[in-house]
Parts: sequence; structure tokens; C-alpha cells
Amino acid sequence: MSVSLSIKLLANHQIDKKRWDESMESAKNGIVYGYSWYLDAVFPNWTALVSEDYTYIFPITSHRKFGLSYWYSPIYTMQLGLFSTQELTDEVLHLFYGLLPDSISSFDFSVNAKIQQVPNGFTKHIKTCQYIDLTSSYTELTKAYSTNLKRNLKKANKANLRIEESQDIASVVSMFRVHRGESLETVTQKDYEKLFNVIQYALLVQKGKIYQVYLEEELLASCFFSYANKRIIYHKGGVNSKGKKLGTMHFLIDYLVQKNAQTNCIFDFGGSSIPAVKQFNSNFCKSEYTYLQLQKGNRWITLGRKIKNKLF
Repeated sequence: MSVSLSIKLLANHQIDKKRWDESMESAKNGIVYGYSWYLDAVFPNWTALVSEDYTYIFPITSHRKFGLSYWYSPIYTMQLGLFSTQELTDEVLHLFYGLLPDSISSFDFSVNAKIQQVPNGFTKHIKTCQYIDLTSSYTELTKAYSTNLKRNLKKANKANLRIEESQDIASVVSMFRVHRGESLETVTQKDYEKLFNVIQYALLVQKGKIYQVYLEEELLASCFFSYANKRIIYHKGGVNSKGKKLGTMHFLIDYLVQKNAQTNCIFDFGGSSIPAVKQFNSNFCKSEYTYLQLQKGNRWITLGRKIKNKLF
């Protein structure tokens, strides 16, 4: 079956951001990473392939350096690709893939979980993400909790930890930087600024929340979660050494499970290839979904990016 669509490649200033976000809000595969304000925060010069009525939208985050153009997933964006208010078909995906700009020399980006088609010439890597289906009651959901998790929750409750909702963006960035980011060679000062901007935008449009955990007056953890398209996603934050000993992150996520049980939402852990993080997530539930990382093109660009990340 042939598909006929009027599709345009739009520069950033040509995109109707209001229509874009309305489309993302009602998209069958909508996710917070694809909203215009999120993309503006992490990659201000993004462009897009857009159908005439904004039924189909495909953000492009290509970058140009030393005369070469390459497309990669910006930091803090786990899944992008084609989004649609209609059910996606292989024919429509093939049509959009065929319109990817020829000027781009190298590709390395991840697509949302609804997309399983791989364009010609690309290689795929299967990524996994852990999640909790919050359809059931809290009592039912806790039946999947591991023995270790239940033990940590008892410890946290005994310590009388306190959870508060906050607007303190700087505390999230600082906690992430001190207790996680500084061990990651690829995170730069600009990346911390982008994280601040993402959280700021999310709070402004009421699609994000910051939760902090205290022991009396001592801040143990500060974390940012997005709320969009019936999905709660853990993005970034941090917990100090005392908080780790008291099971603070277990305590916080259990609080959100209890608070959002029977809402028909998904709690998304945000994905990780780190075995210890996956193990932590599996304490709550064994459920996983997969999505694709797509790669193609100039291996020297890919190598150059890796070297740059190591150096800076």
C-alpha cells in the first residue's frame, strides 16, 4: 500500500511549537523527550520533518563541525524518532526514513519503543529499560518487591525519613554533579546547564516535579521526575552517602509508587546499561521494554566524539 503525505523539512524558527506540543500530547507514542521545550533545552538548533497537519513529527538533532554533519541523541534524551497521533505503519516509517537529509555523514540516535523498523544501511542495538505498570493497587504492586527492597524500606521508615516536593532546581543539579556526574568523564559544564534548563522548563509547563528526602533537617536526596503522556520518568538527581546507607532512593520510589498506584500510568526508570542500576530497578519489578539505537556512517566521526568525551 502506497502512502501519500506532504512532509517538509523545517528549520527551528519555522516550526509551530504550539502545534508541535499539541501533537506530542496526543501522540500514540508521545514521550517527554519529544516536546519542543525539552528539545529547546538540550539542543536549541533542532530541526524537524513535519507532515502538513502535524500528525507526524520527527525531530532532527544534527550537528555540523569541520565541514561534516552528524546526528546523535542529545544528552538527557533517551528516545526520539517519529511520533504520530495515528498508529505508525511500516509504510509511513519507510517514507520518513527516506527523507533523512543526505548531507548527514553519521548517525547515532535512539528511537521510541513503538519503532522497531530499521532503515536500510543502519545497524541496530537493542536497549532495555525497566518500568512499573501502575495500573494495580499499591498492595498488589508491592508483591513484586524483592526481599532486599522490603528490608531497606523498613530501615528507611525506622529512620523517620521525610519527603517534600520542591522547586529547588539547583539542589538536583548539585546532587547529580557531586554524587554521580563527577565520576562520568563525558558530562561537561554545559551539560549541567542543560539539565537545569530541562527541569526549569518542565516545572514551568507543569510536566515535572522535584522530590527531596530529609533526615530531620539534613538533605539526603534531590531528584527530578517528568510527568507526561501517562508516564512518570526518573531523570536525574542524587543521594549522598548517608542516604544510600538508609535506603533513601528505595524509600522515594516506593513513595511515588504508592502515590500513583491505580492511575494507569507507567513509572519509567529512565534506562541504564549499568548492571548495578538495572539490579536496583529490578528490586521493584522485573518488567522491561526495549527500544532501538540506530547507527550508520562515518566511523571516524564516532571515534572523534569518543576521544572528545574522554578529553573534555
